[in-house]
Amino acid sequence: MLNTIRLTADICKQTAEIIHESRRVAVRRQLEREICKAVSKEIHVKQFEETENAVEDAVAPMFNRQIQSAAENLSRMAIRSAELSTKGDGDTAEGLADSIFNPPDWDEELVNRALPPLAIASGEAAMAQLVLLGIDPADTDKATTATEWLATQDDIPISAVQFQTPSGIVPMRIATEWPEWMRRDIKANLKESFSQPYWPKVNETTKGDITGFLRRGLLDGQSIETMARNMQSSLHEEGIYARRRARAIARTESGNALNGARVSSMDQLQAEVGPEVVLKKEWLSVLGNTTRAPHARLDGVLEDDNGFWPLGGVRVPWPSHIALPVGERVNCQCTVVTSFGG
Repeated sequence: MLNTIRLTADICKQTAEIIHESRRVAVRRQLEREICKAVSKEIHVKQFEETENAVEDAVAPMFNRQIQSAAENLSRMAIRSAELSTKGDGDTAEGLADSIFNPPDWDEELVNRALPPLAIASGEAAMAQLVLLGIDPADTDKATTATEWLATQDDIPISAVQFQTPSGIVPMRIATEWPEWMRRDIKANLKESFSQPYWPKVNETTKGDITGFLRRGLLDGQSIETMARNMQSSLHEEGIYARRRARAIARTESGNALNGARVSSMDQLQAEVGPEVVLKKEWLSVLGNTTRAPHARLDGVLEDDNGFWPLGGVRVPWPSHIALPVGERVNCQCTVVTSFGG
């Protein structure tokens, strides 16, 4: 009996040690997981801010030029009106705006300015995600120089490194050190983004703002010459208008570009390790006072079986995706992390 008791006691002790070790490992893994999420959040917030600033700096000068161009056209109209002793057909705000600003004239420049910083940020986000997943980008299949890369692209048309946009084909010098799959996925995501109908509406908004400015001036009894002078000083010279417009674009598009690139890296890893290793994407909200409640509720939620999350009445593959309503995209700093074994 004593031997049986001793044997039972030894088994219980061993079982307790196994349970203790298992709990210790689980706690360590959970701690590592929380540290990884914290680092991922910090990296994303930093990249988000850098991308916002880069896009804003690239686009703001265009809005300044738009106002300057409209004001100069209005000044020339004032001179012609004085010579003819009449305001002609442009005696309404809408008529004046039609005469001095044509939104489609600026569509190509908008894309040319916004696309490069978003493409560069996408590459940096994808590379950062590889590092977080334990993959050294230096070991990936890549060309080290432009000459080497071009030497391997004999069978790929030039359009492979260009972007098709609503304004036509826009050439983009993709960083040659990025792996081929990364360039392909970044191109596809940005191509889809810049094909959205809201891009041409950006310059339509400028025209609407100019029309509103002219309408107020006419109601105040201002002459065309006075309105042209005031437009330069109030909208262009202070620069606040241009920065505000550029920041709105930056905050809307940065998250989509960054998160699309991160998801691309995660999908690439999943393809390489195969279905035997379970990798799930997890929504990570930057929780704070300004975080929207629906976004906060998704924090820690794994993707569904098809790789989507429900938000804003639609299902999206990552935060800030173009399928979301604008109200769910603007200034969204949520991102995704990999949940191993999820």
